[in-house]
Amino acid sequence: MLDTSQVRSKQIQVMLRATSRTQPINGTCRISQITGQFRFTVDGATSSQVSQAARHALAASYGVAQSEISVSLFLSGRRLSESRRLATAWTVNYEIFVPLADAQAVLATAKALETNSATFASTLANTLTSAGVDPAVLAQSFQLSSFSAVAFQIIDAPAVSWNVQNGTSFQATNLPLCGRQLIATVEATSLDIAKDLVFTPFTHFLVYTASNFSEQSFPSVLLIVDTMASASQVAFVDLDLDGNELGGAVQWSPPLEVSAVQDYVVYLGISGRVSKSFPTGSGAIGENPNDHSS
Repeated sequence: MLDTSQVRSKQIQVMLRATSRTQPINGTCRISQITGQFRFTVDGATSSQVSQAARHALAASYGVAQSEISVSLFLSGRRLSESRRLATAWTVNYEIFVPLADAQAVLATAKALETNSATFASTLANTLTSAGVDPAVLAQSFQLSSFSAVAFQIIDAPAVSWNVQNGTSFQATNLPLCGRQLIATVEATSLDIAKDLVFTPFTHFLVYTASNFSEQSFPSVLLIVDTMASASQVAFVDLDLDGNELGGAVQWSPPLEVSAVQDYVVYLGISGRVSKSFPTGSGAIGENPNDHSS
């Protein structure tokens, strides 16, 4: 049985068609690159543990996915910790890549963390423990010494492609940054899509699981099948010879696919505007004449 104990929510998104493309569907993708740095001391941590903890802490603090964060680590020697003992000093340089629409929120968070980094320090300590650092050693040696101001610039998204297989196979370029749009975050295993949702130019549903730490790297995927059934070749011959009155049969050709069609509803319209229309009747499937003889 699959372990779902760490799953806190499921994110439903729609995605751009990206088959055999090396650029997003709308051309070059412009994104935000936010770079920053923080320093801390801790003993007994490996570079792998520090990298994992730093990414987790940054993702949780900024509210972005770990896939949108890259970090580089530097050992800065040995420094006195609060317990007056020498501890290993780490410098973490990080980059966060987010859509332009999300940049303002990330920059506001960065400013708040620069002013008061206590919450980030607590989050980083917790993620170091989760990464495997001995809590007793952490308590004696951990100290966040600085959280620097960030730099911001707009860049072209890197062209990185990857494949997803789940009943359908496609190649997606810059998917997390340029090729998707969030519909909802839910705790259930289903989502009701309201009618009249305009989904173009997206072509797939993406379902990610998400924990307190991060979003799943690769989603489950379903191709969007948009059912469209339109009547055609509407015809009417007026058999009522009185002015301002109609009578006769309105006829039309049914759509090729009628499995989702329940009724045909016929309206009177003003100058072709559907906002000023009045129902005149309906017909069951397979009954396309609508007789309005007087």
